Amino acid sequence: MRPSLLKAYHLLPPPARDLVASWHGRRLFHLRYGLETDRLASAAREREAWSATQWRSWQEEHLSSLLRCTAESVPHYQAVWAESQAKHGHRSALRLQNWPLLSKQELREQSRTFLTKNAASKRLQVEHTSGTTGTPLKLWQSRDTTRLWYALAEVRWRNWYGVSRADRWGILGGQ
Repeated sequence: MRPSLLKAYHLLPPPARDLVASWHGRRLFHLRYGLETDRLASAAREREAWSATQWRSWQEEHLSSLLRCTAESVPHYQAVWAESQAKHGHRSALRLQNWPLLSKQELREQSRTFLTKNAASKRLQVEHTSGTTGTPLKLWQSRDTTRLWYALAEVRWRNWYGVSRADRWGILGGQ
């Protein structure tokens, strides 16, 4: 919740806060879970039984696809690769060892240049890191990314302990 909304929330009487919190929880639920959640969770469960060879193949395929997409459609890396080509000639963007290290400072200062060109056509969720090791970061993620993350959480956090998202459960925290 944005700081101004959070301040307004705390000014509400308790019954209204309960209503707003329930609405916000329902909104988050629909953001996090969709029709594809069970399919994504099932695929993650299947991968847990894979051999090292299967994992390596899957990782290489996904890494190659990610590197290609990033080099072609993320403005920051398009500029990086154009400069690299001018200085060093042709170096493959599909080899992770050819990629420059990224600093948090660079990400903070130019965060929007790390969004893909088609990101504007999607409704992205803004996430903020806590900044426990320094200055916080602002990150964006699509609904698809959010749902994949929560499908993985279903498999790795809940299922390992015999719990599912259909069960009643809670998290204790403070603010």
